[in-house]
Amino acid sequence: MEEKLISEKFNKRSSRYESITNLSGVRNLWGNLLLDYLPAVKTDKVGNNSVDARQKLQNIVHAYVLASISYAKNLDKKICEEIFDKSNISVISKIVHEIPNLTPNGALYPKKELMFLYNQLVIEVRDFLGVNFLNEFALIAAPTVRLKTSIVPEWVQARSTYTGVPHSDAWVGHHGDGVISLIALGNSERVGVQFYEPINPSDKYLSNLGSFLEGESTYESRRLLNSMDSERVFVFDHAVLHGTFITPGDPCIRVSLDMAYTLRNDSKVSEILNPDYDRFEYLPVENWKKLGKSALLWIDDSIRDVAPGQINSSSGNSSFAPSKLFYFRD
Repeated sequence: MEEKLISEKFNKRSSRYESITNLSGVRNLWGNLLLDYLPAVKTDKVGNNSVDARQKLQNIVHAYVLASISYAKNLDKKICEEIFDKSNISVISKIVHEIPNLTPNGALYPKKELMFLYNQLVIEVRDFLGVNFLNEFALIAAPTVRLKTSIVPEWVQARSTYTGVPHSDAWVGHHGDGVISLIALGNSERVGVQFYEPINPSDKYLSNLGSFLEGESTYESRRLLNSMDSERVFVFDHAVLHGTFITPGDPCIRVSLDMAYTLRNDSKVSEILNPDYDRFEYLPVENWKKLGKSALLWIDDSIRDVAPGQINSSSGNSSFAPSKLFYFRD
């Protein structure tokens, strides 16, 4: 894709990504602020078979999704057979609001019953991305597993933070520099993600507004840059707008992983206005390297403490709080 000139407001931010663009497998999609990365293929022997790092990651994400569904109540027996016996994950679209640890925006939060499975998922993400890539960052949040379905209730679309609205994560208080994202399972063409360049962003553009709808007033217009695919990892600064798009067809899902980050580069840039450090915590990359060896992410809250009923479909609000992750090291 032909690189477009970036706003003067973002020149300092873009210069911080130059070392990442020198990594093998990295493409610059928009002035360093939007990159994609194709990890090198790494294979391990599992029994008599060779399994690459991508397949191991897909397997653990699939297991994590199925384990979450196993705590849902009132599931039709036939649907259960289709999901578990036939591994038909597209059927999840029909029962998505029965999954207790799933938020309206699709975050599939880990709970203590899923803790060890979630730790294995983080380890597989780390091994898939590779040490050279991780070393470009100072802090990376533990992955948010995001399950999006092509069936979206009107009350979800009406929420002020509905991810179908192109947005910056700075608008809900994320700090640091941006987000690492990849699609692990499902149909990325039907339930996809698109990236946009904001045209003439205001001084309030990178600020915690608490609303994606209010964020739309902080720039004049937008230009489509690219769409995510299921092969590459996408690295995008908070200056880049992104949003879910859905095309008509049979019910289907997408499962993606999102990880907010702070770059290792110490040069000063415009900070996010009014960031929410209490809600969003990132892990030092050195801690990522110790997980599964001498460290563990610990979760105290139970999946049995939350239920779909906590999501108020009439008002579009949710009392669902993110899981609190604790980092433990021997």
